[in-house]
Amino acid sequence: MDLPYLKISRQKKVVPDHTVYLVYGREEVLVEDVVAKLVAGAREAAGGDPDVQALHGSGAKCDQVADELANFSLMGAGKVVILRAAHQMRAPEQARLAALLPRIGPGSLLILTADEASYDSRARKKRILSDKLETAIRGVGVLIEVPAFREQDAERWVVAAAKEAGVTMEPRAAAQMVLLAGADLTRLRNELEKLIAYAGATKSVSVADVNLVVTRSPEATVFELIDAIGDRRPDTALTALKVLLDSGEAEPKILALVARQLRLIWQTKYLAERGYLKRSGAQVPAEVVRDVLPKDRSASVMIQVQRPFLREKLLRQAGAFSWDALHRGLERVLAADLAFKGIEGEVDNPRLVLEMLVLELASGRRPTGGAYREKARPLSREAAGR
Repeated sequence: MDLPYLKISRQKKVVPDHTVYLVYGREEVLVEDVVAKLVAGAREAAGGDPDVQALHGSGAKCDQVADELANFSLMGAGKVVILRAAHQMRAPEQARLAALLPRIGPGSLLILTADEASYDSRARKKRILSDKLETAIRGVGVLIEVPAFREQDAERWVVAAAKEAGVTMEPRAAAQMVLLAGADLTRLRNELEKLIAYAGATKSVSVADVNLVVTRSPEATVFELIDAIGDRRPDTALTALKVLLDSGEAEPKILALVARQLRLIWQTKYLAERGYLKRSGAQVPAEVVRDVLPKDRSASVMIQVQRPFLREKLLRQAGAFSWDALHRGLERVLAADLAFKGIEGEVDNPRLVLEMLVLELASGRRPTGGAYREKARPLSREAAGR
């Protein structure tokens, strides 16, 4: 049977009523959270701490799983075996494990984890595990699919996770944390643990705490770099670039992040000037999303503008850039990208190329020759990223 994730997402523990559970999905943090809830539920049901053993599918054999399940004291609180990455188990071992599942007795609990279902072109269907093992689990156990973590869910997750740990986090602090750390769930969890430890007895987290404790992601530093470019602060922009370079980020990746941010600002400015986007919210007609914005959702500004804190920052950046500056910036980024790839010119010192690019954009110095009119106009397809 399938157990909807939403039914257990807010529970602190899940008391198992079957002997086999399969928890699967792409978000490892959420998968492990469900596993922890099942173990906590088994502890409550047994009235004590069960013996917990973990195996990994890449090297595990069915005999090992069977031995671990059978190896527990009748006077104890039961046995829990966690088989992580069960999809990596060899096909013959998965088939043998399928035959074992109906024989797992009371007092034992087998929890399998796996990646999200993937499409098997030969079978023309989605699969989590081998047909035999998946069918066996559906016959005697429970399947729990962990949903993909959406960027717009990040702030709510941070607030909820902090609350579960007994810490109050201001909404703007959560928004600032996502802005600095990014929406990667593993990174957010690690940074939240640092914040909770820092909060200590105060049991509260402010924006100032976030700025002090949270390690900035490359994307957040690029945001600061673009802020400095828009505000015409070349020294601050170069400092942000130095942070990125000194952290080991490759020059082409930094250039790609800068290009992405400029394109998001371009879209924000376009939408704001037409009244589709305001600090109070976003109301963008479907035909504009379809015909004007990038088809690739990861390149579209629509996800970002649904988050008030990020929408406000993008609108501020859009106000700091003229159409002339945006056009020049994207064309200069394209020129640097072509040089990096060896299509136009050669690059002996990639770091110097980036420093000169940032200095040019932040100082507002126009390239020699050519002039741009102060209005929105089409970019080349390459510069626009479409």
